[in-house]
Amino acid sequence: WQINTSLFVFEGYLNPGEMKFPLEERSWFTSFLMPMENRQEDLSNTAMQEIPTGGVDNKWIITNATAGNYKLTLDVEKMTIKFEKK
Repeated sequence: WQINTSLFVFEGYLNPGEMKFPLEERSWFTSFLMPMENRQEDLSNTAMQEIPTGGVDNKWIITNATAGNYKLTLDVEKMTIKFEKK
């Protein structure tokens, strides 16, 4: 859900795999919110960046050990993400 114009929250299960966030619904031809480095497994690192279409393709990695129920808070003004395991 959207808290305000720059703060978004997701609560749900994260399966093992790769993850990034598109800035437009149902489009691969948009900018994405991504971690600062590719294949980032450290979910305590809160920094993220906006990458336009055609840029690098960094992703967060959810492993079997880190999969589970989470509350994710994305702040697009501060360019931070917070992973809270439930």
